[in-house]
Amino acid sequence: MARYAILILNLLCATAATYADEIAYTNDFEVGAVGTEWSTTITETCPGTIEHPADRFLGRFGAETVTLTLTDLPPHDQIIVHFDLYLINSWDGNADNIQVYGPDAWGLKHSGEVFEDDTDDVTLLWTTFCNGPDSNSQAYPDSYPGGSHPYNTGTCETDTLGYPGGDQGDYGDAIYCFDASNTDHVFSFSHTAPSIKIHFISNQTQGPIDEGWGLDNVVVATRVPLDCNNNGTPDEQEIANYPNLDVNGNGVLDECEVIIEWVTVGDPGNDDDVTGFGGVDDVYRIGKYELTNGEYIHFLNSVAATGDPHGLFKTDMAGALGGIERSGSGTSTSPWVYAEKGGDTSWLSKPVNFVSQADAFRFANWMHNFQPTGAQTTSTTEDGAYDMSLGPLDIVRKPGALVFLPSEDEWYKAAYYNGDDAGPSYWVYPTQANVKPTCEAPAGGTNSANCHCNGHALPSPYVSDVGAYSSSVSAYGTFDQAGNLWERVESRNNAGYATRGGSYEKQCIDPCCDVHGSNTRSWSALHDYGRSGGFRVAAVSEPIPVDCNSNGTSDQDEILADPNLDSNGNGVLDECDVAIDWVTVGDAGNAGELSGHIANDGPQRVCGAVDYAYRIGKYEITNNQYCAFLNAVAAEDPNGLYNANMVGGPFDRGGITQNGTAGAYSYVVRAGRGNHPVNHVGWYDALRFVNWLHNGQPVGGADSFWHLRRIECPPWMVVETRTTEGTQ
Repeated sequence: MARYAILILNLLCATAATYADEIAYTNDFEVGAVGTEWSTTITETCPGTIEHPADRFLGRFGAETVTLTLTDLPPHDQIIVHFDLYLINSWDGNADNIQVYGPDAWGLKHSGEVFEDDTDDVTLLWTTFCNGPDSNSQAYPDSYPGGSHPYNTGTCETDTLGYPGGDQGDYGDAIYCFDASNTDHVFSFSHTAPSIKIHFISNQTQGPIDEGWGLDNVVVATRVPLDCNNNGTPDEQEIANYPNLDVNGNGVLDECEVIIEWVTVGDPGNDDDVTGFGGVDDVYRIGKYELTNGEYIHFLNSVAATGDPHGLFKTDMAGALGGIERSGSGTSTSPWVYAEKGGDTSWLSKPVNFVSQADAFRFANWMHNFQPTGAQTTSTTEDGAYDMSLGPLDIVRKPGALVFLPSEDEWYKAAYYNGDDAGPSYWVYPTQANVKPTCEAPAGGTNSANCHCNGHALPSPYVSDVGAYSSSVSAYGTFDQAGNLWERVESRNNAGYATRGGSYEKQCIDPCCDVHGSNTRSWSALHDYGRSGGFRVAAVSEPIPVDCNSNGTSDQDEILADPNLDSNGNGVLDECDVAIDWVTVGDAGNAGELSGHIANDGPQRVCGAVDYAYRIGKYEITNNQYCAFLNAVAAEDPNGLYNANMVGGPFDRGGITQNGTAGAYSYVVRAGRGNHPVNHVGWYDALRFVNWLHNGQPVGGADSFWHLRRIECPPWMVVETRTTEGTQ
């Protein structure tokens, strides 16, 4: 089950951000009857091991063809097929020695563009597999005839299903994982027809008891090039022709992104106001404006086109006081499309209303997850900055969150803090004033707002464009924190979640009551929404742009100007990458030798036997390489990757010096020691170094979001926040 979820994610991770994939079919066969889409519906439960405790799969089959038929596919130009192939007992591969037992062949075909005509079938794989420790070879990962490889070459697991081995007693079972992790075979092919047949074919020489096979974790997806502006030209082609259409280099046209205009809130470690709010220990960023209808429309079109299970769109949004309308039916053939109400583009710059606290959390998750396109799942809206599976009053910001709702202290500081030693530390109002703003139409003066005083400041629909009160601004440069819409923040109590700033509405009996100052807040439940409620988002602080070669130009700008400077596309200049000099270790399936006896280390063991070819570093990791690692991920260094002995240590054998203070550490190699092997590294240091290499040598800690990473994976996979601890 866990692998099934991972396989679905990995399927989409095989595509660049310039494509949109849609899952057309999935089945892990664990529960329920198998549907008529399969030509056979028999299932079996494996005997089970720790790795696979009684997994159920489709099969077991012998020499036969099993067909999956899918119809009514959405428009597409490619199909991707992923699955796990289970091979059980005595598969004899090429049958080099005893031809009567082989060859044992297996293959994959699809129906091509002519669904009804089998003569149009396209072969994707025809090969042999060997499951036993005899002298037979197998063709896989090559085609048959042609390949000759040791048994079990290319498996992702062996002997984990629990089968004892058939008549021979020594064959067991093997799993071949045909997914994005399989560097030999990823089944992705051109296809445009609305229907397809996928044939899984076996031609082994013995029955299913001796030579059985089955399928598990089947996933089929359709793929189309992204054309986010619907102009008939794929985004990838537009960006290739005109790179300035993608200023931030993330593979998405700027016009199709939500690009928040941020202001930086500095003065870390400030004291609270007399109200008890406003103290924040860190530098952070907050939206200059309230979130607009235009930005929320991008969100809806990304995650609520073919279903909106969490009600991110409210019908009130299309009413008299809202600015978003929806067309379509929400199906794959007629998706919902969201746009400004009535085609009136003036709605795009007005703040979105009729949004709940839950909607705001989900928008923040979407931003944290790099604005993915797809269903409302843990990779889009349900996790990221916030775990939406928690109880109504249990949702809190997760460690490593990149974009989020401001806490009450963060919102308060951005609105009211002055920080000027010559004046008050806090203003009473977010317009740098201690008297209530004048409720009037924009642009107003230096202390004006869209508020209610003996009537609305504006006629229906009452909201103003964000930033319309251009002279009424907080000390940090935010607008509209003194009106327009109440803004949602993270703080909560038994009454719900806090809102701040007031709105255009009359809030009390007094015709000119004041709810816009620092001493006023309101509350709402997780799913409450209304015409006078909105939000703005906040984010981690933006670090100094990476300039790894210290030439005065950020790495991002250098790579955008000349992509050849980043040949592996990992967002790091080649000259600053850690390049490992590899040697290949072949002779797969070699015999081992006894290790010899080491005191207190137990009995002798056979060592050195390896069933597969692999690569290993030609040299030990050097101080130069480890120093690059430290400069990439250890500005804070909570895991102690740097050891104080590296600056000298016993007998002065260390080779790296640490400079600066926590949060701003930098590292340099000591003169003449760059190519010395790094020492004073522990086991966990080595594992974290390997994680870093595996994850593409990212720059930053858990919040490395802000460093350019051009990866062959859609942004929602959050590969960009992988550093040393796995995926943060």
